[in-house]
Amino acid sequence: RDNAAVNVKPVADLSVTKIASKYSYSVGDVIEYEIEVVNNGPNTARNIKVSELLDDSLKFKSFKVTMGRFDLKSLTWTIDSLNYGESARLIIKAIAISSGILNNSVVVTSDAFDPDLDNNNDFAVVNVTDIPSDEVPKNLKTSKNVITKNPSNVLEKHVTANPFWSLIGALVFSLIF
Repeated sequence: RDNAAVNVKPVADLSVTKIASKYSYSVGDVIEYEIEVVNNGPNTARNIKVSELLDDSLKFKSFKVTMGRFDLKSLTWTIDSLNYGESARLIIKAIAISSGILNNSVVVTSDAFDPDLDNNNDFAVVNVTDIPSDEVPKNLKTSKNVITKNPSNVLEKHVTANPFWSLIGALVFSLIF
């Protein structure tokens, strides 16, 4: 009889999500990202590492964690353990230093065997412009809440072009005739 020992790693399906507080920003605005790690089980996950990959157009400002430690140099969030069903959050604030479509990624790993690696990374995309979101450029003219560079080519609101009233009109017409 063979008495060989087999060491089996615990199984823990970790998932990570990342969201930005909104999509549109201006250069100089503070962008807030919320990252959440969840242990979908069935076992406890240990030595969890979440790697934050900030876009080059962002300057790190601050962070807040619900558990674990966040290393500012490596932008790595470390959590000692998460039980089955448990979650932890990291809030990161960064300043937009240049314009563009910014893609900010995050990846989670642990010592446990993870049977589903598809949910171990996520990203959030934001649009940063040079123009403050509450300021309309002076060279643009407005007409009926539509901003245009060419006022003669403006689509205007018209009550008869409302799809709801067009549908009601068609319905009444079909009932009468």
